[in-house]
Amino acid sequence: MAIFNKNQQGAKLSPENYIRQRARTLPVYECLVNRGWEESKMADVIVARLHVNGNVTLGFYQVDLFCLGVKDTWYAFNIPIHEYRDKFVTPNSDYEMEFDKIDYKLAHNIIFAGVDFATNIGFDPHKDFLKTTQYLLEEDDENVELVEVECGYNGMPAVVRGEENSKECSKIIAKLDYLVGKGNYHVINIDGLDEDEPEEEVAEYTQEQFEVDKKTFKKGIKKINKFKPNDFMNFLEVSRRMFYHLVDDSKVDEAYSNMTETLDVVVSYNDIPDEFFGVSTSTIKDMDWLKSTMIDAFYAKVGDENFLILYNSLKNAYPDMPAVAALDLSLLYDSDFETYQQRLEEYRVKFPDYKLFDIMNYLEVSESKPFDEELLKKELRLCDFFDDRKTLFWVEMYHFIKLYSLHTLAQADPVRIGALYDFLFEDYLPQEATPPGKVTSLMFMTDYVKESI
Repeated sequence: MAIFNKNQQGAKLSPENYIRQRARTLPVYECLVNRGWEESKMADVIVARLHVNGNVTLGFYQVDLFCLGVKDTWYAFNIPIHEYRDKFVTPNSDYEMEFDKIDYKLAHNIIFAGVDFATNIGFDPHKDFLKTTQYLLEEDDENVELVEVECGYNGMPAVVRGEENSKECSKIIAKLDYLVGKGNYHVINIDGLDEDEPEEEVAEYTQEQFEVDKKTFKKGIKKINKFKPNDFMNFLEVSRRMFYHLVDDSKVDEAYSNMTETLDVVVSYNDIPDEFFGVSTSTIKDMDWLKSTMIDAFYAKVGDENFLILYNSLKNAYPDMPAVAALDLSLLYDSDFETYQQRLEEYRVKFPDYKLFDIMNYLEVSESKPFDEELLKKELRLCDFFDDRKTLFWVEMYHFIKLYSLHTLAQADPVRIGALYDFLFEDYLPQEATPPGKVTSLMFMTDYVKESI
């Protein structure tokens, strides 16, 4: 979540670009952490930096020191100090938690201790940390004095489970089974510490609840076309609960683990892997300018004035670069689809080794007619398009996940579609690039429930 003060107009840079490029030049105003974080191992850390105009820009970091690292993060840009204090610092502030002031050194170490512990296990920090809010912190190097911050429970990852987060914990436990193996992590119940994982999961949805939902579902399916938006979403939630009750939830968790293994790759938001450009780096004169301009262009709203300025500057500088052609296709997709189709085929011929265009071609075909039977039998893999690359730009991952979602939905396997729905809610893509498949998955669940009861 990002909070913007729309009354404050940056001279040229957007808030995110200002943070990425200049935030570290601002002095630290103060740092806060929630009271009791050492006992709970859940730290809400705030780092505020002071502008010359007397306002502050702050980063908020929710850090799970047991296992997941930075679970959530957002920033507030160039806001008045009184607004900052009313929200976080003063008694009865808007934020319902008591904070203590700490020095920057401790704040930095809490955040990066969580990040390092989680990434060593296999959990990446929140996408907005990688994209933006890490730049409100100093570089994590020897210039920041090390402070020991304990992570995990008795040296191992731990999951805190309660009635409200039982479903989420089941997913985390399934991933830990794959990442570190059974017996190498703890499950901590809200009622007390339990160093051993229970043999059976706590029941979270009973047959009695299912019968109640069944009555609601049968009434709702008759008037689904008359639902208001909120009623429709509530109906889909009932469908989702019933779906997971009708399929084998353990098989969904297993399929989810397999899916995360298959799609295991680092997704970059604020840097572009050299392979994305599609040309030799020796032909690039100003790599810093190219990367920052292209990142801004892909984050800009396609078709608006800022996007067109950025796109034209890139096109003039690198007219024969596949990545610039990808920007061209982004513009055409919404404005002139017929030209988009023609241009895509031209680019596939012109840049035969640039596999992103192959993915886009598969998407065009699969959206207009059923998947080829032979393709349906195959497991789509990242390496089929991106070789053994360890890092993808988010644009590449977005298109691949779109194809992967359509491919999975076409297979009509309830277990895999349940896993896909869970996977699509992971924070691995920018919010403005939400992949398709979420609502389609829910509609499949609704149809499945309708046919099953």
